[in-house]
Amino acid sequence: MLRTVQTLVNIVIGIFMLPFMISHLGEELYGIWILVGGFIATLHLMDFGFASAVTRFMVRNLTEKKYQSANEVISSAFVIYLVLGLLIALVTFFIAEISHVWVTDPLNVNMVYSVILIVGLALAVEFPFKSFAGVSIAYMRYDLNALSQILVKLLSTAITVWALFEGYDLIAVAWITLGSSILSNLIFYLIASHLFNEMSVSFNKVKYSKVKALAGFSFWAFLTDVSILLQKKLDIFMIGYFIGLSMLTVYYVSLRLVEYALTLLSKATGITMPVFTENFSNNDFEKLRDNVIIFIRINFLLGFYAVVISFLFGKSFINIWMGGEFDVTLAYYSLCILISGKIVLFIYGPLASALMSVYRHQWLSYIGFAELFLSAFFIFYTIGVLEKGILGASIGIVAPLFLTRFIVLPLIVQKEIGLGFLRIYKSLLTPVLYLIIATLICIQLKSYFLVDGGVLGYIILFFVVSMVYWFCALGSLTKKEWQHLFNILPRKISDSRYAKKFLNMVGK
Repeated sequence: MLRTVQTLVNIVIGIFMLPFMISHLGEELYGIWILVGGFIATLHLMDFGFASAVTRFMVRNLTEKKYQSANEVISSAFVIYLVLGLLIALVTFFIAEISHVWVTDPLNVNMVYSVILIVGLALAVEFPFKSFAGVSIAYMRYDLNALSQILVKLLSTAITVWALFEGYDLIAVAWITLGSSILSNLIFYLIASHLFNEMSVSFNKVKYSKVKALAGFSFWAFLTDVSILLQKKLDIFMIGYFIGLSMLTVYYVSLRLVEYALTLLSKATGITMPVFTENFSNNDFEKLRDNVIIFIRINFLLGFYAVVISFLFGKSFINIWMGGEFDVTLAYYSLCILISGKIVLFIYGPLASALMSVYRHQWLSYIGFAELFLSAFFIFYTIGVLEKGILGASIGIVAPLFLTRFIVLPLIVQKEIGLGFLRIYKSLLTPVLYLIIATLICIQLKSYFLVDGGVLGYIILFFVVSMVYWFCALGSLTKKEWQHLFNILPRKISDSRYAKKFLNMVGK
């Protein structure tokens, strides 16, 4: 619950801060902030997948109460991350030195230089604290991390708002980012030391065998992280280079809305990994295949809902959200393209989880890099050759997903776990029929109930459309799928006599 609350807090703050920062900084400076964030976020690749490895080994050692081994993992990881942190500082300095190449206004050169150094330092400081990853997960205390992150986020946001109201510039925002990063990491360390009382970090506990084991496990995780992160930043970099920072801000508005939707949806159904892993551990591949189908169908209903809501209310929301002279129409078209393509990642997420559960996750790295190269080609062609602007970039970033996720990924899953390609698509025929009916009704409702632009009117219409959609969509669920949905709820609800009575009423 707290992790979901954390996600909602981040979304609400993001929705508020984006237009607020644009209005106080201007589209040009905010575009610089986006680009700097993109550069620094790319440096997360220098984690090289060690975070996943540290988490895996820490969970295993602490679960088995092997405290000495756990401390050796932490100490070895601390040295690794210390070196990586210094490397990040050097790379940050290099990026700052060449930043004048892509800054068009000479007056902003020194500001960009300083912002890059400060934000890069925040990331470099964060890296050594990654060695404590896995402690809270091993003790199942996600709540402590989530609660601390909520408090730090609220505090940093309040200080940022105050600073911008007082007339401070982008450098002040960067210093606030550094301060909140240091505070967040210190709390992360305190949580780890509180849960793991025997925790001890020492250079004497650094073991070559642990370093080797961490490096061996992190390889494929690193490659997957590389492909995912580069895909997320590819469009930002290319739009900033070919079109300009003002258009980048317009594109970023639609991109953020899509990311918010995907984050919320992933929180709603993010339980596939333990379910599939249990099936694989029990060597019950038939149950694994059944569960993959169930989660794909559920994800399809949720994902299609996000698409319908975006198409029906996206333009009105952006207009109310951004207002003023913002190019609402262009952002809306970009939103429709992005949500239609990126939702495929969510719908077919269970296929990716299944491959990870059976230790065939190298396929995800291959697919990720294929999508990356195809997207780079399509974006370059649509922007540089066809000159289609951010709409071309939107098409370019999602076009490969229809090939890789609709066709390639199901064929790989068919090979690895025996889940037939045709069985996947046959399972979606009934939901598709129900959702076509739901969509047509929702479109008619939107056109019939004309809203005068008031926020209250849109809220009422949103709830009416949502109820109609889910009334139709939930009718396509089987009894087994209803059971999975109830299992997501707290046990007191899922095991109640009302829940059991409802499940008995649902047909087979």
